[in-house]
Amino acid sequence: MRVKFLVVVILVALAVSFAGCSEEESVKETPTPPPTPTSTPVPTPTYDDQAFIFWSQNANKKIIRDLELLQDSASRNDLDDMLVDAITLKNDLTTFLSEIDDFKLSPVMNEVRAEYKLAMLNHKTAAELIEEGIKNMDADKISSANQYLIKGSEHMEKATNLLKKYKS
Repeated sequence: MRVKFLVVVILVALAVSFAGCSEEESVKETPTPPPTPTSTPVPTPTYDDQAFIFWSQNANKKIIRDLELLQDSASRNDLDDMLVDAITLKNDLTTFLSEIDDFKLSPVMNEVRAEYKLAMLNHKTAAELIEEGIKNMDADKISSANQYLIKGSEHMEKATNLLKKYKS
């Protein structure tokens, strides 16, 4: 009975995790003003901001899909599927976390990356706790995953808001 209750709690936390997450944030190219003539050209730093935005949108789609599958299996009280979905989420996040620092970003986009990375780390910890909790029938571990799902959602919302500021 306690495990069923915790599955319901996980469902609520997963629903909260989707707050602030959008499958696609439209990327508007900011027009580049025409160069002003100067006597000495000033080198401008080259940043991978647009490549990072593209990468993060694709990563976000996969993470949202993984969270939706986990939410679905939790809603069906299917611990076997929840285990598979938690492992899939953990593995995908491990891959994304190994790639996130590969981009040279502008200062503003570095802030986005930092928040996005914290969101991924929190969601990965939640997935690990769900996996361990199901494997060991440890309701406390499953329950503690909720706080990480919520924190991950909060960091994702911050990353989204920073990205909106970047695009404006």
